[in-house]
Amino acid sequence: MEYLIDENKFLLAIDRGETFLTSYRTVTSNRFGGEIFFKQEFSYKFDIEFVKTNKEKLIKLGILIIKKGD
Repeated sequence: MEYLIDENKFLLAIDRGETFLTSYRTVTSNRFGGEIFFKQEFSYKFDIEFVKTNKEKLIKLGILIIKKGD
């Protein structure tokens, strides 16, 4: 199945606080002034696994468009 990704809508969704499941992430912690701070980073790769995992949400937000057969 072929699909199109609207990158602008994807970035806008992230900017508005939407989250998507991904297997590319890092979490680090730093101690500063007696407190611990955590930093979490996510990377998204639009592969078949990402699309399968997040398909419903991507379609609902207008990010994923399924191409119709010719």
